[in-house]
Amino acid sequence: MERIIQLSSHEGDVVLDPFCGCGTTITVAERLKRRWIGIDITHLAIALIKKRMHDTFASELSPYQVIGEPVDVPSAQALALQNRHQFEYWALGMVEARPAQDKRKALTAALTASSISAMIRAENIKSSLFKLRADMWRSVRFVI
Repeated sequence: MERIIQLSSHEGDVVLDPFCGCGTTITVAERLKRRWIGIDITHLAIALIKKRMHDTFASELSPYQVIGEPVDVPSAQALALQNRHQFEYWALGMVEARPAQDKRKALTAALTASSISAMIRAENIKSSLFKLRADMWRSVRFVI
């Protein structure tokens, strides 16, 4: 991917990845000092990409904006009503957790219905999610 972006664009050009999945293209674009637009429809992919970008570039990451994520209680409630699974992916991403891929071998963290309800009622969703982090780890279970 790096060679493709190097050969087909110049520093400062815009790289578009309409199905960015795990963020390989936009990570390479960022490294090569290209501006980038990444599009994905799942909150799981967006959370994964944000973590990857921050882990890879830390303080050198160019400022970016995520459009379509809940930013307040009404938008979180709307996402929860529209698609419960996407709400769960978004909430897990806020506390830097991911859903288990293999339930027989993975460490899983469960958000209880009461935790989600409390979070939706909270005035500041982001701080509520971080407060829930401790509660989540109390409900962590090992599945073998």
